[in-house]
Amino acid sequence: SKITPEHRTCIECIGGIEQYLCQAATKLSVELNMWTDLLFDGAPDKELADQVRVAIDELFQADAALFSVEINEPTISNRLAHFLGKQFSEWDVDCEYNRDGHEIKTAYGRRVIPDIIVHHRQTPDNLLVVEVKKSTTRQPDQDDIQKLVAFRNSHLQYRYGLFLKFVVGGNVPDIQAAAWV
Repeated sequence: SKITPEHRTCIECIGGIEQYLCQAATKLSVELNMWTDLLFDGAPDKELADQVRVAIDELFQADAALFSVEINEPTISNRLAHFLGKQFSEWDVDCEYNRDGHEIKTAYGRRVIPDIIVHHRQTPDNLLVVEVKKSTTRQPDQDDIQKLVAFRNSHLQYRYGLFLKFVVGGNVPDIQAAAWV
């Protein structure tokens, strides 16, 4: 069989499409993994950061559709807490938990309600506090970071604090910002 000019054009076209798809797949792969770099930058405990990474990865795989719409922040927090619970099975993982033992949770005399905590209920054993924000929020990130500092430095003494800002309204779930406190 003889290769005609039409066949060559087809072969070149297919080669171009294949190259484009490979470049797009590589770009997407890089974009998807950028958030892991954000998560591990400044992480005080790499094993803890990896447990959080696995939970976020499971969240993105199971609930990608939630991030393509303007979903409420508590929905994101709740779903993330679900997957964190799998990673921290020896701990209690709660959303909007407002108790310090039997008392209302306070830091520096103000009532506080963290988005997600990893702790042992009714004990002073507090591992991780997480503040979650959406990319569309107008509230400055610094407000939540200061809140995390208060959780860590007050009598609550969380060992680690993590700020996560999730991209919403995009085609691919992503994290815009992450900061360990």
